[in-house]
Amino acid sequence: MDRRLLNSALERFFHAYRDARYQGVVITAASEKDLRLVQGQLEALMLDCDLWSAPGADGAPDIPCSRRAFNDQVLSRRQRTLLVVAPTEWMLDWPEEDRSAFWSGVADLYGRHAVRVLAVETPELSRYLRIGFMRYRLSGTEVGLWLSRHEPIDGLQEVLQ
Repeated sequence: MDRRLLNSALERFFHAYRDARYQGVVITAASEKDLRLVQGQLEALMLDCDLWSAPGADGAPDIPCSRRAFNDQVLSRRQRTLLVVAPTEWMLDWPEEDRSAFWSGVADLYGRHAVRVLAVETPELSRYLRIGFMRYRLSGTEVGLWLSRHEPIDGLQEVLQ
């Protein structure tokens, strides 16, 4: 994956999406290697965000962590954008209903702070995301962008495929 192309596509997407009502966005990569590449580009673009890249680091909750505690920290109003990398690490012992509730909460982030979630796209994850999100592809890349089903994509055609 070309880093400059990825960086440019992500920058264009975030610029176009800044006024969206539903601010929960899930960004998916095909592999762990691609996830790390996308993570590096997101960190470079989102210098003023809170980054949770591992449980217990940089203000992120430790594990084990209940869904209620995790959701409270992720979905409550924040001053800055939150980037959560590989949230399934916090969900290791969560039942299916709790996992589903988390993803629905991200899809329903209406008019609140921005939450960006980065994960490796797996069949299990896609099954959860299909409930509240629509999948698009970041223009010119293989990166998946999952946007709330409620968010109109007018004005995003140039940055989505």
